[in-house]
Amino acid sequence: MIVEQDTWEKLLDEATEMRIASERVRLPRPEYLVALKLHAAASPTRQKPEVDWEDIRQIVRICRLDPTEESFHALILRYGGQDALRKIEAFAREC
Repeated sequence: MIVEQDTWEKLLDEATEMRIASERVRLPRPEYLVALKLHAAASPTRQKPEVDWEDIRQIVRICRLDPTEESFHALILRYGGQDALRKIEAFAREC
């Protein structure tokens, strides 16, 4: 993943450490993964933003994220705007 250093530090700061296939890995908070996906989907050079949106839908569903929770709500608006908020609210209702 290519991100600026301060973004990387924020991702790692609240990451959860776990073992996957005998390797220790640090997983960023799912809300932060959604923010990264929103940023990627909005990129004018992104050829298939629908892939990012499906990833967002799955993260919201599997992690049972609540777009009305204050900090997640703010992240959605910051990186995706009102349209993204409406989509993510619909994803959350699917759960």
